[in-house]
Amino acid sequence: MKFTAIATATLAIAGMASAIHPIHSCQERYVARVGETVSDVATKFDIPVESLNKWNHGLQGATGNLNGKSICVKAPKTKAKRCLAEKKAAAAKKAAAEKAAAEKAAADKKAAADKEKAEEKPKEEVKPKKEEKPSQPAQQDDSKLNKANHIVANCKKFYTITPQDGGCVDVAAKNGIDVEQLYSWNKGLHHAGDHICDNLDTGKAYCVGV
Repeated sequence: MKFTAIATATLAIAGMASAIHPIHSCQERYVARVGETVSDVATKFDIPVESLNKWNHGLQGATGNLNGKSICVKAPKTKAKRCLAEKKAAAAKKAAAEKAAAEKAAADKKAAADKEKAEEKPKEEVKPKKEEKPSQPAQQDDSKLNKANHIVANCKKFYTITPQDGGCVDVAAKNGIDVEQLYSWNKGLHHAGDHICDNLDTGKAYCVGV
């Protein structure tokens, strides 16, 4: 009787094990050794028992030895995660495109408003320039000059001699006149004989223009 019960249990386990069918998309199969159980195989390949049950039809609920049965220990990942990632990427791309389009539309709208505003702004009236009158030469104030003696009465321009002046020729050249004009407007200068221009005193103002 006892032998019969053991034999019956063994046959049930063997029948259960013989009904195991790996999925068609299995990438790697493993032939269980004598005495190995589902838990042993899961531990050996570091995969959950639930995955083994999913990849092998008829394996769920097996508690006995697999004893030489071929079972799937590696299967392709489902497309669910990939599809979800693709959907997220597509959504992000769409959102970025919509954002860029909205920003461009806002920029175009602002540019159009600015242009319209600029066109509506009245042009500034250009005022005619006032005709500038030619400036009159400033009258030289000769009241405070230390004038030399014997200067012509109609003299209008004076030049004060400095230590750097080199004589009548130099003074005439500086003031754009001939030395003869300098002599004629300043009668006190010696302009003949050996003592030419020997009365040009530093600090004195001489006539250089009439």
